Amino acid sequence: MKTFKAAILRELGKPLSIEELILPDPEPTQVVVKNDFSGVCRSQLMEVSGGRGPDKWLPHLLGHEAVGTIYKVGAGVRKVTPGQKVVTSWLNSSGQDGPTPTFKTVAGETINAGKTATFAEFSIVPENKVFTKPAAFDDVEAVLLGCAIPTGAGMVLTEHTPNYTDKIVIIGLGGIGLSVLITCLALDLKNITVVDVNLDKLKIAEELGITECHHIKSSEFKEFLPQNKGLFDVCFEAGGTTSSIEAGFNMIKDTGVLVFASHPPSGEKISIDPHELIRGKKIIGTWGGGGLIDESIKKLEILKINKKLSIANLIGNFYEFENINIALNDLLDSKTIRPIIRF
Repeated sequence: MKTFKAAILRELGKPLSIEELILPDPEPTQVVVKNDFSGVCRSQLMEVSGGRGPDKWLPHLLGHEAVGTIYKVGAGVRKVTPGQKVVTSWLNSSGQDGPTPTFKTVAGETINAGKTATFAEFSIVPENKVFTKPAAFDDVEAVLLGCAIPTGAGMVLTEHTPNYTDKIVIIGLGGIGLSVLITCLALDLKNITVVDVNLDKLKIAEELGITECHHIKSSEFKEFLPQNKGLFDVCFEAGGTTSSIEAGFNMIKDTGVLVFASHPPSGEKISIDPHELIRGKKIIGTWGGGGLIDESIKKLEILKINKKLSIANLIGNFYEFENINIALNDLLDSKTIRPIIRF
């Protein structure tokens, strides 16, 4: 009986519990991945805090982006083989779907998991939740290919690609917002303004060459919005609140486009003027950047090979697995961009 360590959410609002689970054999269309690194996303903060509403699946595992090595494959898997380095993602790629795994503690208790759960030494996922790690990215960079980068890049490459003359504003410079920024820069888009409440994140944008960096003191945008209403052709929004989505809508011209990736707490609503929609404004919500992840990764690898894509600024602090709760707290307190868990 092989066991492994996993971080379990047992109660909303409480720290994760690291425990030993039994590693089952994969189903025919599943693979077992031995994780090297996992990213930590604000989605997990929402899950832990209960920001997505009541959680009927407790206790369960978390995490949805990682890099590791294929340990074992199901009988029907053809896409990858044992020993191969892969990226694990919550986004769908090519390959077969598979069942959602469940696990047992050594005492026999059932522990639930989504189809992708990477806060563990091993993950069991369907074949279509992994893809071969692109050679142009090192292991740590590739962690972000599981969520942050394809979501942010997909907003630009798939959902709406600005014209070179467009005035662009990016709201929120977390992992997704910074991914939007580096993709815009990789496409030689220059007319970019960024907005955030965190000065350290704005410094990263300045290091990337952005001169229009605006610090707002609250998420209500009371100081920034009046002089910028209707100013921009495109807004990419990743601020994480209803007020940041509303502000983004107000910042674009009547011919403008708002692309947003924010997931505010469950039940909250946005308020917009319908007459502005009638006059031509457009809103696009994105779920992971749109489309299959395979196409985005191909485009990103070309940009990386051509030295257009700068990823180093997105990588946050490293945390040993036993310190995963510290990583979650640091992300909550904006002390790091994208924490990396090291197994």
